[in-house]
Amino acid sequence: MKFSYLSVDRAARYLLAGEYCPSDRSQPGRLARWQLGSQAATSPASGIANGWAVDAFNLPIDHIQGGASVGGSTVYLNASDGASNYGKLWRYQVSGTSLTSGAYVSAARGCEDLSFDTWDQRIYSVSEYHDRRAIYYTRPSDF
Repeated sequence: MKFSYLSVDRAARYLLAGEYCPSDRSQPGRLARWQLGSQAATSPASGIANGWAVDAFNLPIDHIQGGASVGGSTVYLNASDGASNYGKLWRYQVSGTSLTSGAYVSAARGCEDLSFDTWDQRIYSVSEYHDRRAIYYTRPSDF
């Protein structure tokens, strides 16, 4: 797996990493989570210390440029659609080894990395194009 983006779930203490895949690849992109904290350092079954992910998912859509896990049960994914089109911020629920119940709201052109702020309950993102760069947020209630 090649890491394209990385984020931290501060509520459930996960490190999340994902892989960008264009639509012409036969294999979907992948997403993995590692548990953070004292348990991760001592337990091989859930340990970031030995490199083993506690979860791994095939992504249900392509062109993912950023992801964030929130409370362990919700995953947000930013899907870009080129410089001329708006992207989509997707919300999925974690169900075992799958991501289910996808819903989306519009995102910026060139949407990329995501970070969820637990204090103000906002999903922050950044857009990538030099003439349209912006840092912006979406609230979970916008879905």
